Amino acid sequence: MKKIYFTKSSTLLFTFMFLMFAANAVFAAPPQPPNLNVTATGPGSAQVRTPYLYTVTVKNIGGSTASTVSVVVDFPETNTSPQKYILGNLSGIDSRCQIVSRKLNCALGNITASGQNQTKVFTFTYAFPVTSQTIQVKATASTLSTNEANQNNNFASIFPVPAYPSNPITSATVLKTSCTGRGMTSFFECELFPSSQQSHIFELNSDMTITYQGQYIGTWDQSASPQQLHFALTSGNSGADFVGYATSNTCFEGLTTFIPTSIYNSAYRVCIQ
Repeated sequence: MKKIYFTKSSTLLFTFMFLMFAANAVFAAPPQPPNLNVTATGPGSAQVRTPYLYTVTVKNIGGSTASTVSVVVDFPETNTSPQKYILGNLSGIDSRCQIVSRKLNCALGNITASGQNQTKVFTFTYAFPVTSQTIQVKATASTLSTNEANQNNNFASIFPVPAYPSNPITSATVLKTSCTGRGMTSFFECELFPSSQQSHIFELNSDMTITYQGQYIGTWDQSASPQQLHFALTSGNSGADFVGYATSNTCFEGLTTFIPTSIYNSAYRVCIQ
């Protein structure tokens, strides 16, 4: 049998190739996991009852594809019972989104890794009413990929500050429309149940008194701002105190508390006739 001899140079070459293979086998880094990053943009200040555009951007800043990405957008909810609703009006909803259980659910599909086409964007329009609640719009993303690197950047919130038009009054005939419940937060809640509403016409007089069918029933003022209307209604030992904010150059909306203190409150819309 013929013997095979290795020269010194061929032995060194074989050793070098073996070491290179071993180095590659040991030090080859595995692909990095996906990492979703969510940003949301919208108005910093928003006039009540006015639609504004909101944009949600989801980016995969990780090293591998994030599969079956979805985003849930939360809105303030009405304090109605037994059924609740989104507090305000949504419109212009992206075709990938639908409203489910008072939330906007958006299916964005796969989002590829960083360095590729790794961004998905959707928009919607939202208008909120005068309310005692804090307005927060929160977007939260998730993926079916179980190895996501960091979930602390999967959400973003916008807190638009409500703005109101100016509506100064010297005297006026007004129509007050209201409904009463427990823990009401907005006249928007009355609009959901028209049969619960009742209306009265009364006079805001130039001497800051209020009369109904010629009878004194209280006082009114705009001492805080022409954006705000305050009045106090009285009847014997009972009373109602209203603070409302302008929604237009003819109407105010707000909440009313009762005297003596009650577990109930009312939401009013007061419009100049």
